[in-house]
Amino acid sequence: MKYLHHNISSPIVYVCYQDIDVETPQGMVYRGKRMATQRYCGVSVLRAGETMEPALCEVCKDIRLGKILIQTNNDTGEPEVSDKLTIYNDFIGLVHVLFLDL
Repeated sequence: MKYLHHNISSPIVYVCYQDIDVETPQGMVYRGKRMATQRYCGVSVLRAGETMEPALCEVCKDIRLGKILIQTNNDTGEPEVSDKLTIYNDFIGLVHVLFLDL
């Protein structure tokens, strides 16, 4: 699990952040960071990428997740994306996608 957490955390540092001030319950002000936009989602390839979902959810608490299935075409032998996608079709063109695959 540490390996997957590291693989998710490493590219996240390249995401745009903005500085914010957070007041703790003790009344202290903590200087933190927040993603500059909430328009991120994770898309995992079924079977392989699903193992990375818990690590992504630990690093990015409120991220939306989608899934795709890539299968081999029996006629051509080439990989193809299944037409059964659980990605938010109206949403996917407006966001940055973190593609999860091993």
